[in-house]
Amino acid sequence: MTGQDLDAVLPSEFLLTAMADCGPEDPVVRLAAQQVRSDQPRYDRSALAEALLLGPHAEEAPPWLLEAAVAADLEAEKESPHFDRRPTLVALALGHPSCPASLRDQALKRCTAEQLAQLGSPRAAERLVSAVAEEVRARGGTPPPMTPRLLEAPTQAQIVLRQGPLHDLVFAAARDTLPTAPDPGKRAEGEDADDWLERHTRAYEAWASMWRRILERNPDRHRELVEWSKHTDAERTVRDELLGTLPWSVEPELLTELATADLGRFPYELLLAQASRMRRDGSDNQQVLDCFAAELSALPDEEQVRLRRFPSRESTTLLEIGCEAPVTWVRHAASGTWRHLLNPGQAKDGYRPVHWRAPATGSARSSGMRGNG
Repeated sequence: MTGQDLDAVLPSEFLLTAMADCGPEDPVVRLAAQQVRSDQPRYDRSALAEALLLGPHAEEAPPWLLEAAVAADLEAEKESPHFDRRPTLVALALGHPSCPASLRDQALKRCTAEQLAQLGSPRAAERLVSAVAEEVRARGGTPPPMTPRLLEAPTQAQIVLRQGPLHDLVFAAARDTLPTAPDPGKRAEGEDADDWLERHTRAYEAWASMWRRILERNPDRHRELVEWSKHTDAERTVRDELLGTLPWSVEPELLTELATADLGRFPYELLLAQASRMRRDGSDNQQVLDCFAAELSALPDEEQVRLRRFPSRESTTLLEIGCEAPVTWVRHAASGTWRHLLNPGQAKDGYRPVHWRAPATGSARSSGMRGNG
């Protein structure tokens, strides 16, 4: 048996122990490197490659070692369900100071969305998470409008955000490339108005479901998402899902802020009803605006814009909806947005009782409503 043959069959456990505290030029380190390039079982090669990159080659590593480490870890997915563990070796190699950008980019392009999420963890090297974030953004392209189909066949960004925890850069990249708010579009030729409305409703239900999953998966980012969503199409959905669907998972201060802001919408609903009734009863748009000029000026800018536009609509159906706005708001609050806060003892996550981070009745009272739970 030659010396090379002997080297190839040295137990990996022996090499792992022998090269502890050795430098990169030490003979035992060279033996370990040879074995990484051998036809030994993948598990042994991976263990040796990881030890080399964490030890003797932590500061500088030859390109072949980095390539072997990436190949060995990605190869594992073909042998068994890979993501019952973190891809530690490929993350170590791709985040290594010696890793060329070309190898990093090529490897990331081979990764699934789930793999990208796991490589983009908070513990990953900055150079790696920056590359992962770039890849996530590149895959996102121009985000499509949300449809029910995208719940069953999610985009790359949706898949990434279902994993976690994520580094801030990767989270932001996925969040920014999520599907946009539904676009109802024009009614298709021959499409009934009720069918168009049902299609639009299902799309918004899918939009809410997408955000619900993201908020459930990222409880430590609730406030961040509330702040980010301001003045976007997602603002109302994010707030309603936290307040009406997941209030037990929201930290107390934020829950109180959300509840208070939601109650603050009621004066707008009252004013909308008054304006709609005037318009329905024969007043023109300018007369309505003149009549409520003082009340309008007290509203936030966004609500002013919405209210100025609404009475200009000619649709009697929309005006009737406006007339009923306060009643609709109360009904929706009682059965939807506020149902858990008003009945905290009955709140369930599916069939499971929930644990409240905030005292629910206290949040309701401090916001101006009294709970009965």
